[in-house]
Amino acid sequence: MAQSHRSIRREHSYLEVGICYLAHCFSVGVSAAVAVKHAPPAALDAVRTDVSRLVRFPVGLHEAFQVHGRFDYDTYKRALRLQGLSPKMFEQQVRASLVSQQLSSGIQGSAFLTASELRNVQRLRDQQRRLSYVVFHAADFLPTEPVTDADVTAYYRAHASELISPERVKVAYLELDAKTLGAAAEVNDQELQDYFDEHHDDFAAPEQRRARHILIPLAKDASADAVAKAEKKAAEVLARLKAGESFARLAKELSGDPGSAAQGGDLGWFERGVMDPAFEKAVFAMKKGEVKGPVRTAFGLHIIQL
Repeated sequence: MAQSHRSIRREHSYLEVGICYLAHCFSVGVSAAVAVKHAPPAALDAVRTDVSRLVRFPVGLHEAFQVHGRFDYDTYKRALRLQGLSPKMFEQQVRASLVSQQLSSGIQGSAFLTASELRNVQRLRDQQRRLSYVVFHAADFLPTEPVTDADVTAYYRAHASELISPERVKVAYLELDAKTLGAAAEVNDQELQDYFDEHHDDFAAPEQRRARHILIPLAKDASADAVAKAEKKAAEVLARLKAGESFARLAKELSGDPGSAAQGGDLGWFERGVMDPAFEKAVFAMKKGEVKGPVRTAFGLHIIQL
């Protein structure tokens, strides 16, 4: 535990160093990209820290990422996948948010008040005014006779032009002219190649697949009879698929996966490292439209369609 506390304090210390460095760069007009590129290692140690480890404690407290009251990494990845995110993408967002929030807090926390500013505030606070006023009571100006709906309609028609304002819109915009911006930039092929090499991961996306499946539940330690029954059922499903029945309809009818059965067995898009290894190996070896199975995993037998 003492070692863990020392680690947390060390990470916070590095984070403070990074904040101070970036704040100094911004104060003298240096862009964030240049500041990060030329920063000393200690100043950016917090940025390079494994964000999944920094956020694991608060993330682990979220019930959506727990199984039996404990943080479960597979559940965590599945929840991110349903939001269209991979753990890497999520950690990149957390990393950017962490640096932004800590930098903002560091700058705001450094604010101070000079003696002259304090005097000005006190002078404004202690100012006094003398005024005179007259009270007009609404009752003195109300008509003696009640106003009818007909009176209101007649007044509106007689003064319609005075009660209508012309249509207006308030717009704020920033014009970016590619010709103007490009004229001030001088970039050669080598600089472009260097930038691409340094930011290669920003332009690359992990390989993904989208598949449907029909799950026939089967325990890891199932008996030979249970395995035989599951294999027989899988063979029946394959036969019905070969006969031309809809994969989605059969998934709704027969799949034992409550999370995908209602969607016709659709698992959405996923990358490597998300699914069971055996399931993943089969899917990434398939061609579009192909049906494969049964594939045995810890959950049972799968009939898969890519």
